[in-house]
Amino acid sequence: MLQKFGAQLEQRLLPRSKVLLAGLITANVCLALWLNATVREGMTPEPSLAALDGDRIQLLAEVGPPAASAPKPPARECRIWGPEQDPQAFDTLRAELDAIGGFPEVQETTVRAEPDYLVYVQALGSRDNAKRVARELKSLDIDSYAMTADSGAPILSVGLFSRERLAKRQHQRVAELGYEVATDVLERTQTVYNLVAHVGVDSDAYGTSTSACVAIAQSK
Repeated sequence: MLQKFGAQLEQRLLPRSKVLLAGLITANVCLALWLNATVREGMTPEPSLAALDGDRIQLLAEVGPPAASAPKPPARECRIWGPEQDPQAFDTLRAELDAIGGFPEVQETTVRAEPDYLVYVQALGSRDNAKRVARELKSLDIDSYAMTADSGAPILSVGLFSRERLAKRQHQRVAELGYEVATDVLERTQTVYNLVAHVGVDSDAYGTSTSACVAIAQSK
């Protein structure tokens, strides 16, 4: 009795279970398709390599090639003109250098010059005696000039020489005449002027300069 009832129940449920299983499979497939479509709509499509290249080419066309770098200004150096004994000797050149932005400047420098040599007759005692000796020297073709020493005593200069050799020769000549002779070395300094400015190495002004600025710095 029970076996017969179970067989009848199986015959009734089997067709329905197949239909139910098919329905579940269909629902799962539809749900998967819907989720896939939803995800694709929320994503941004990646550009292709060809599209990127096209955009880059268009951007380069709009911007153009990189601008060429500006040419560098000619190199400038600090140069010196001179020396001159008169600063006004640079007036014309100074105006020209100022017009081209060379910032010219006249600089004053004191330099040591070659000494002079004073040969003179001393120990004359009085001015009257100095005048007498001056007449004697004149008769011997030796010119003299009356001076006063630092001590106040009269002396007779018999020559101011720029060369020591000439001073020694005069000293010896007058001393051989029996006079008391001396020679003093007179140190001398001289003020000179230089023009300093910054000019291009290929400019005409550069060619007329005498040296670089380091030379004047070393001479001071």
